[in-house]
Amino acid sequence: MSEIAGTRHWWWTAWLLSLCGSGMSVAIGQEPSAQTDPVLATVNGAAVRQSDLEFLCELRRIPETARAATRDRLLEELIDQKLMAQFLQSRRTEATPEELAARVADLRSLIERSGRNPDEVFGKLGITEDVIRRTLALPLAWNHHVRRVVTEEQLQQYFQKHRAKYDGTRLRVSQIVRPLSPPAADAERQAAIELLQQVREEILSGKTTFADAARAHSHSPTAASGGDLGWVVYGARLPRELSDAAFALQPGEISPPVVSQFGVHLLTVTETQPGDLSLEDVRDEVRADLGKQLWAEQLAQERSRAKIERHVP
Repeated sequence: MSEIAGTRHWWWTAWLLSLCGSGMSVAIGQEPSAQTDPVLATVNGAAVRQSDLEFLCELRRIPETARAATRDRLLEELIDQKLMAQFLQSRRTEATPEELAARVADLRSLIERSGRNPDEVFGKLGITEDVIRRTLALPLAWNHHVRRVVTEEQLQQYFQKHRAKYDGTRLRVSQIVRPLSPPAADAERQAAIELLQQVREEILSGKTTFADAARAHSHSPTAASGGDLGWVVYGARLPRELSDAAFALQPGEISPPVVSQFGVHLLTVTETQPGDLSLEDVRDEVRADLGKQLWAEQLAQERSRAKIERHVP
């Protein structure tokens, strides 16, 4: 499987999807000036600029009217990316010139197949060739780091701990969902989370059942059946956030509120059917997910000792 097809890093996937589907007509631009591209934050002295934020907003297809409401959250993501790029640089871990050139060629080919000239992509934001290469290089470098530090014993332990996610186990899942406007402002998201937290407490206290709460509160066609989504295998039908939450539950347990692209959800598992796949069948998936956990752990360390300054726009 190619790195494009196999990587789990959100921004590479989002970038390719947005290029294929957004229909943007842009061109590689010149490096913006400090006057036209203000610094929003510095991370150990390295700048995160307005153009970085605008680029991320374009990838997420966030309209101009909603960008102010999501600014702080997206800025923190950019700070995370800067920190991890610095960490990998400190370990002298980077994408090889050959694989980076191959990813750039893959990207150009993808754009050409969509009927557009690659050199006419990204001009709207003034995104430079250097930004593109740095964006592609980070997940490649992280993949090198994971393969270097993860041991066979860690893979075995992670597989056993999360076996139901990988071995073909089937769960029967029910949900209560409150949809969010695309893209939702932080206040709307928080209101939905608080409502479902209250609903969860009512179910746990015995004031109502999950099925009755779904009929009363869920804004989904499944509400009429008490929220029943039927049988699911990890990653096959549900978004990753919902799969992660469902496969962390024992039958009868209720998840905390989970945010997905579709809204805010409560989940419960009503039945399970064990699977029989081995680690050898799913080794790449296990390594990718363990890498995701290592990313979160390393990021927490980097944030604890970083000098981060946020600038008022």
